[in-house]
Amino acid sequence: MDASSKNDALSVLRAAISEIKSAPVDVADSEFYDMNMIEDFGLDSLDMMTLLFHVEQHYDVKIPEPDIDEKNLIKIGNMADYLVDATTRGT
Repeated sequence: MDASSKNDALSVLRAAISEIKSAPVDVADSEFYDMNMIEDFGLDSLDMMTLLFHVEQHYDVKIPEPDIDEKNLIKIGNMADYLVDATTRGT
């Protein structure tokens, strides 16, 4: 997995969460990667839908609803890896 692609995904997720929560996300990338969008950032279901819409638009991908639970995409690192994989395989 390309490190620059992963860093880009982390930056996109950080910006989206900052916009949704109207507050900066001031944590190191290594810590951010291991965080949970619901538990650590307090995103609710509407916030999650907004975030998913944002990343789907940014990456021109569709995230199937079952993947959210099956791949534990509420974790930042899992979502970043998923986005890199999805854009690599052109999903």
